[in-house]
Amino acid sequence: MALKGIYWTAVTVLAIAGCSQIPSNGGSTEVTQATWTGSEWPFTVPNGILGCTKPGTVTFNADGTVYGLNGTALDHGYPAVDPIWKSATPGPQADLGPVIEKGLALCDTPS
Repeated sequence: MALKGIYWTAVTVLAIAGCSQIPSNGGSTEVTQATWTGSEWPFTVPNGILGCTKPGTVTFNADGTVYGLNGTALDHGYPAVDPIWKSATPGPQADLGPVIEKGLALCDTPS
């Protein structure tokens, strides 16, 4: 009986230790309108957390809501960014391309 307890304790310890070696699936960084360069800031909020939560899934967390910025994120169930997506001057919507590119770069960055 005691051997079974030792066995399951050992299995649990090894499983937990093994999980710590699993690589991260991405990273995140704070981005702000004040420091954004290279293109127009595409959001109506002044800042948020840009992230990659799964390989190729680019998200933007603003005021506690995590929005999907690309098709992969939308496919994973994140809501569309429409409520905070700024209209461009001139044009229908600001370009999300540069933000998505920066987010995709985070997919290769450990959290």
